[in-house]
Amino acid sequence: MAKKTNPFKELERSLLEVPPHMKQRVMDDIAAAKLLMDIGTLVSYNYPEAIERTLKERKKRNKNN
Repeated sequence: MAKKTNPFKELERSLLEVPPHMKQRVMDDIAAAKLLMDIGTLVSYNYPEAIERTLKERKKRNKNN
């Protein structure tokens, strides 16, 4: 008997093989997204503290007046 090949195994193997330029492109996109998330974190990190400090200063001023 002739051995039958499973066509789904062939599909699975083709999905695992990625051209190097595509892999590099995906890695670059991930790095760019991570950089944007890090920049967003750095920019927004001090906002709660600044708001809290502002509110405390307003309360102090209102008590003194």
